[in-house]
Amino acid sequence: MMRLFQFAALVFLSLFSLNGVSGEVLPFRTELLKADLFTRIGQNEVTVSIPYEKESRDQTRGGTWVIAPELLERLKGRSLSFRCEVLWKDIAPKAPSSPAGGKILAVAEVRDGMGRRTEYQVSPLCNGSSPNWQNYSAEFFIRPTTESLSIQFGIQKSSGTMVFRNIRAEASGKAVFESIWNVPENFRCEYTDRVTRLPQMRGFMSPPIAAITPDDLRDMAAMGANLLRWQMNAHEPRLEDWKANILRQLDKLEKFLPLCRELGIAVIIDLHTPPGNRRNSGGTLGTADGAAKHSDGAKFVMFDSDPHYQAYLDIWRIIARRFKDSPSLYGYDLYNEPAQMSFSKRDYYRCYYDCAKAIRSIDPETPILIESNEWASPEAFSYLKPLPFRNIIYQAHMYRSGVYTHQGVGDSGDYFERYPASRISYPSTLFGKPFDKKFLRNALLPVRLFQQKYHARILIGEFGVIRWAGDGERWLDDVLSLFEEFGWDWCYHAFREWHGWSLEHSSDPENTRPVSETTPRKQVILKYLKKNRS
Repeated sequence: MMRLFQFAALVFLSLFSLNGVSGEVLPFRTELLKADLFTRIGQNEVTVSIPYEKESRDQTRGGTWVIAPELLERLKGRSLSFRCEVLWKDIAPKAPSSPAGGKILAVAEVRDGMGRRTEYQVSPLCNGSSPNWQNYSAEFFIRPTTESLSIQFGIQKSSGTMVFRNIRAEASGKAVFESIWNVPENFRCEYTDRVTRLPQMRGFMSPPIAAITPDDLRDMAAMGANLLRWQMNAHEPRLEDWKANILRQLDKLEKFLPLCRELGIAVIIDLHTPPGNRRNSGGTLGTADGAAKHSDGAKFVMFDSDPHYQAYLDIWRIIARRFKDSPSLYGYDLYNEPAQMSFSKRDYYRCYYDCAKAIRSIDPETPILIESNEWASPEAFSYLKPLPFRNIIYQAHMYRSGVYTHQGVGDSGDYFERYPASRISYPSTLFGKPFDKKFLRNALLPVRLFQQKYHARILIGEFGVIRWAGDGERWLDDVLSLFEEFGWDWCYHAFREWHGWSLEHSSDPENTRPVSETTPRKQVILKYLKKNRS
């Protein structure tokens, strides 16, 4: 453990007024930064320089601003952003695919249904060299359950030099999530017979809609599935082109619904990509609790764009009018995996509220599905509120721990060059802690507490493990046993979508063709799908 030295840092920091509108500046007092051995702090400047031979540990090294408790109280529920100029030279991570390099890092201790844990949010990485000063920004959401917070300006698991100057800290003038309605103390979700008579449902995410065939549905039914999440993706930038694509996918669904009814498969209409999609890519590990999960660049365009939001509401009105009388529907999935970490013109919950209200004016019965924030993460259920409409089903996605479920996904080559030595197995130890069924139970606890508090119906709309992960069948068995214990509906991700998630492919990452024998992972899924027949 290296000694930490404290330096008086004359770093000018300013905050937007927390009670006013964005743009009002509140002067902020000078702070003390902690600096490690490789860091030099000058007047409004932080320089981190790590020689290659010294790079060995995983933590970020640099200058650290510890947020005072009284300031933290004012920041809770808001976003905290940083603007500065950066210059970097010869930053060379040992593992190119890892979240290593120059960065601003938020380290928070949070306490919720899962107990006390450390949570990291990371800014875009700087690697290689930049000959000129570059504008740089980072934005972090401060959870209401945050107990301590520090901001690090530095380099993670890399050699090289990183310089930050003209640093500004800004807080959103309003809470990130507006208060739309006050949930009564004893509120309970209301469900009609359409929902209460449903048994526990089990099934799959769909293949790409352009590729799905009637034989796919028959094969799902033969395995025992009675639920299908029909994922509609459309990435066209022009709204009219986006709408036309979605309508084509709805046309195909209408043709498939009679077969779904014949096979006993209920369908979730999943608007996987709303108009405009995200401001930029959320990263491979967004949904899998990786650092990219906390990137605000993955926020939906429609949160701030009126034309895109109007197109979103319009398409759901069209869907409700067209399918409201269909007996084959499980429900309307309003959009997939919101990722909002800062104030927007309308937040993710407002979009749910407005859309559900619009649908209920047309279709009073068909269930509506909403997902938690932070890529439908279980932990975001700690601040999710129920909607004041009947027949609302609440959805989470389960990829925990993401470094296990998504190992090697999006890797530039290092993981597979070292495979199978690079393979992570289950159960095991991750980050010095047991990674086992107890870990999985704790990860799902916020969803369970929400279910119990509001008597809500829960769907796990996505879950899965990459096929080359060590002992993936054991992870699947433990996760599914928890879903069954809690009585949750579920859809495995995914059926004949990509070979990485396929139950019909072996654990050999180099073999991208289906195998004739039943894989261990498929055997686990079949075991639980048999419960549908009973």
